[in-house]
Amino acid sequence: MPSNSDEPVAPPLLLAYVAALLEQRRHIVRIYDLAIRGSTSGTDRFASLRLYKPQVILLAGTDARAAATIESELITCGATILHLQADVRASGTIVSLAHMVQVLARGADGVNEQKVMIEALVAIDESLDNLPFPARHLLPLEKYPLITLDRELQTPIVIGRFLPGGRSELRHPMQIVAELRSIASEHGIWHFQFIGPDLTLDPGWTRNLLHLLTTARTGAAWEAGVAYDALTYDLLQLYRQAGCEGVLVRFDALDVLADRDQRDRLQHAIQSAHAAGIKVRAQIGLETRYSSMPVLVDLSATFGLDDVQFAVESIAAPAATAGSQPEIESIAMLARQQYHTSRGRQYFVNRFGGYLGPILWRIGRTGMLGTTLRQIAAGGEWPDQITIEQQQRPTA
Repeated sequence: MPSNSDEPVAPPLLLAYVAALLEQRRHIVRIYDLAIRGSTSGTDRFASLRLYKPQVILLAGTDARAAATIESELITCGATILHLQADVRASGTIVSLAHMVQVLARGADGVNEQKVMIEALVAIDESLDNLPFPARHLLPLEKYPLITLDRELQTPIVIGRFLPGGRSELRHPMQIVAELRSIASEHGIWHFQFIGPDLTLDPGWTRNLLHLLTTARTGAAWEAGVAYDALTYDLLQLYRQAGCEGVLVRFDALDVLADRDQRDRLQHAIQSAHAAGIKVRAQIGLETRYSSMPVLVDLSATFGLDDVQFAVESIAAPAATAGSQPEIESIAMLARQQYHTSRGRQYFVNRFGGYLGPILWRIGRTGMLGTTLRQIAAGGEWPDQITIEQQQRPTA
């Protein structure tokens, strides 16, 4: 279904896995992603779907109201319509669908087409190593705005998933390398985002994967989520040799930034990654109940992160007082704006010192020091981009 978020739209890998299982059973399948094909209004967006004349339509998404609207538009197709209430774009991994399948299975007796879809959904719960590669050929991968920090097209690849009870399942490393090769040769994409549990979850499994990636010499580059306190310079060197171009660290702002020891560990991990030639993204959790939230945002700008995303959570409260989703998204946007401004200030501090830096930062924001420094002061450009630009400027 369409996406109401401003975040980049990821491919619906869960649907691609279901499609691959159906294709194995010799069914003809199509995926229509309204988040990237929803530019037309009314019934026009379903013109190609009606031409396809489907027997079963699976609406996937968490918005029941949007699903009801779409279902009313498609009722003339004469197809069996099911609604799978799941986040098929979840950046974590493909999820266990047992409880969703139970809901869909109600009243399925005698409806053969519906049984076919339910059987495919049940098969998702099998071991990851027994599943076929997701049917990426049914998705316009070039239209998904997932990019690396160097502006290269990127696509996600599942390395594991979370199971009930806090457990995790990791794919066999050879499966991951084989899928990576397949995507590179079939789609010409050479940058990957590993999704699922953190790469640092199982050291033995990780070293096996790194060894296979290094010896395979695919030429592909990747980034993955990691626990920052498990990183060492030697381990990051192995990451880099295996093609790692970036890591993603996730942490709660108050738990980490308010603790000196945790801040030091985070800073050391970022410095070690940069020394190994690896860039660092961060997903920082914020809670609206803390009045210190602006201070935490300012503090996060001092770590030299290459990219940051703020995940804002409202406190547990009655529905009448809890923050709405638009309000939470607005807070996240303001936090990001403040972060960029604070990082511009930090650039001046790093370059000119703790006394002169803030003064020049304030002057720079007025434009008195030129357009380039004004953009830096406002956080409008990344410091590494500015450094390259200044190095290329001819001397008098």
